Amino acid sequence: MLFPYKPERKCRAPGLERGGASAKLSVFALAREAITRSRVLGFIYTKPGEAPQEREAEPHTLAFKGMGWYLLAHCRRQKDFRIFKLSRMSRANILPQYFTTRQVDPN
Repeated sequence: MLFPYKPERKCRAPGLERGGASAKLSVFALAREAITRSRVLGFIYTKPGEAPQEREAEPHTLAFKGMGWYLLAHCRRQKDFRIFKLSRMSRANILPQYFTTRQVDPN
């Protein structure tokens, strides 16, 4: 089960206390800010066994599952919603483009 992050509530981000916490916390903070400001998020995403890829996404929701944080976002490259694991994201930055929040199809 995914537990969505509520940006209006202050909370500690569980799962970010272990190794690499400062880098992952900054990805978390940037994703949270991009969601709040409706700004496009740019980042490098590395899937296991694949080369890193540049991505631009319209972030929708942060969610915690198991031991990790995930970002539900509309990927501009794939032209569809994707779930990105924060621990696989690096060099995140908020881009100047704004976006209009899309409805998530539950199917």
